[in-house]
Parts: sequence; C-alpha cells; structure tokens
Amino acid sequence: MKKRSILVLEQIGNPMKQRAMPPTNSRQGAMRNIGVSIWMSMMLAAPAISYAKATDAKTVTATGRGEVFIPQTIATARLSVSEDGKTAIEAQEKVRTKSAKLLKVLKNEKTLNLETTSVTVNPNTSYTDNKPKIIGYNANYTVEVKALIENVGAIIDDAVSAGATIVDEPKLTPSNSEIAKAENNAIKLATQNAKSRAEASLDALGFKPIGVNQITVLNISNQPHPLGPTLMRSAENSGGAPATEVVAGKTDIVAEVSLSMTY
Repeated sequence: MKKRSILVLEQIGNPMKQRAMPPTNSRQGAMRNIGVSIWMSMMLAAPAISYAKATDAKTVTATGRGEVFIPQTIATARLSVSEDGKTAIEAQEKVRTKSAKLLKVLKNEKTLNLETTSVTVNPNTSYTDNKPKIIGYNANYTVEVKALIENVGAIIDDAVSAGATIVDEPKLTPSNSEIAKAENNAIKLATQNAKSRAEASLDALGFKPIGVNQITVLNISNQPHPLGPTLMRSAENSGGAPATEVVAGKTDIVAEVSLSMTY
C-alpha cells in the first residue's frame, strides 16, 4: 500500500503556516482530514468579539432642604373623669355615672372623632414603716375628642360642665390632606435646592452639568409648634374662668433630598 503525506493547517501566532505530517495509512489519514474539517468549521463559525474601553462617569452629589409652613386646623384633646372611693366598686360606680353624662354631652358636640382611650381602677396606697397599705381606690375614664380648632374651646367648656375633672392640653395639627400636600411641596423645594447647589459647585470649577443621575428623599419631618401649658387645667380649679380660647399656630414641614448629577 502506498503511503502519502497529508498537509494540515496549524496556527502558530499569525499568520497560518503549513506543517507536513508523517506518512500514515489510509484510515489515519481519513481521521485527520475529518479533524481538520471540524477545526476549520469552528474557526469560521466563531463570532467576532470586540471590546470598548469603559469610561468612568463623573458625578457630584449635593443635599437640599425644603420647608413649608401650614396652619393648624385640627385640635385633639383628652377629657377625663377621675373619682375616689373606699372600694374599687364604689370608685368605678362614681366614674361610670359621670362618664355616661359626659359622653351624652360630647355626642351632641361638633366633633370629628370621639374615642374612649382609657378606663382604669387602681388602689391608693400609703406607707407605714415602709409597708404599703391600701386606703382606697381611684377610677379614671378618659375620652379623646378631635374637632376643628374653632369648635374645641366650646367642647372643653361643655365637657367640664358635664363632669370632666381633667382637661389635657389640646394637640394642634393640620389635617392629613394638608400635611400630605405640604410634604410634596417641601420635597419639590428640597430637590430644586439640591440641584441648584450641585450646579453651583460645578460652575465654580468650570464644569458643565450633563444630567441628574439619582435623587433620594432622605427625610421628611413634621414639627408642630404647640401652645403653652396654659391650656392644660384641672376643672376643679377653673371656676369662674372665661370660655376657653384655643389659638392655632403653624406646623413646619421639612424635607431633605440628596441629588447626584453627572458632568
């Protein structure tokens, strides 16, 4: 049988060069021809891959603050009936009678919400030789009233007349819808403030802004300006006092925003 040499392609660096294979029999030669064909097909079918050098984006970050003042329109007050008795039953019976009268009056007032928040009965104790001794009981009933500020003064007066013995200081706030609207406005102002600061920083260094990369709302706070303690009084000490006047203030809504800008 004649032996023949077969030429195969071998990649050594670039360019391609030929290398003579030693003589083989026909079966070995056929197998080598198949291997060369497969290798050439893979080389031709392989997709081209290109690379581009990535550039680092330059950013500047600034924080901004927005502040909005809105009027307080809602008042929330806690009205309590407190009574003492020799026994827990006696103290509770006194409170139950007075609280029923108080609720009857409050249900006819111009309230936005009326809610019982506490009913308690606790022992009153005294100490002799560092030893506690129960000398009676105290019962307490508390109801929370929410109303428009222009109505809450009359509600407090009527509650005292109906048997309320403690009036807690009213909490004055805007309505929920007013707070939500003010928060959005504060965020807008804070974002504009942060953008202005970022642009000013770039301008100082001679750079031109490209666009906003990221905005993050850092914080939204609600800072009411409460009235002084003159509105918290005990009904037992309010005899002859003029009608309660509740004067509304304003609530400060503050938003803080972080803004990143590319240049």
